[in-house]
Amino acid sequence: MRQRFETLISQGVDGVIIAGAIDKGSELRDRAAEVGMPLVFASRASYLDDIGSYPSG
Repeated sequence: MRQRFETLISQGVDGVIIAGAIDKGSELRDRAAEVGMPLVFASRASYLDDIGSYPSG
């Protein structure tokens, strides 16, 4: 996931939306903050127990 994320950064995308839960969310969030790129994690879960909140900046 990180390698693909870095590819998107190098291509100059305006932002990224990731569907579903991932195990490296905080790592990607930190990298997105470093380059000033919006990052959104989207989930279809009907409960919030396992959903993390990743504030920007």
